[in-house]
Amino acid sequence: MNRFKILTVALTCAACLAAAKGTESIIGFWRTVKSESSDKKDQNPTGELEMRFADTGVVTVKLRDPANGAATTQTIEGKFTLISPDRVTITLDGRTQERYRYRFKDGQLRMEHMDFPVTNTLKRLERFSL
Repeated sequence: MNRFKILTVALTCAACLAAAKGTESIIGFWRTVKSESSDKKDQNPTGELEMRFADTGVVTVKLRDPANGAATTQTIEGKFTLISPDRVTITLDGRTQERYRYRFKDGQLRMEHMDFPVTNTLKRLERFSL
């Protein structure tokens, strides 16, 4: 009987992990293709940004913005928490949380910042390109 329970739990975990990695999952590599702001001071945010959401809860962010003095690629690692049905909280410095509402449309991920007037559209990648 114990073997049956262990097998059931293992299969359930495998099914959940497979479902989490589908096309409608935030898990994976992403690159910003469009960034919009309704704040007149920052109408066209600049720079390149890529993120990897790992199924372990770790988020890795790579960014480069030569226009703001960051000509080299910077890498930041933090943690994220998915909050059903459409929220993600990202903590990069261990204290500050960034909250986003996300949705999928036409194979892209749209992340709306919940505290600032910024919305990013990202496309899925196979791996980091920065």
